[in-house]
Amino acid sequence: MKKEINTRAVIIRAFFIFVVFMLVGGYLAYIGV
Repeated sequence: MKKEINTRAVIIRAFFIFVVFMLVGGYLAYIGV
């Protein structure tokens, strides 16, 4: 149970960070252009 919850939390955390990174990268690229 704990391992499954931890794995799920890690996946959600990684996905959230990835989305934020993409948004920030796209925003900076938009400003750069």
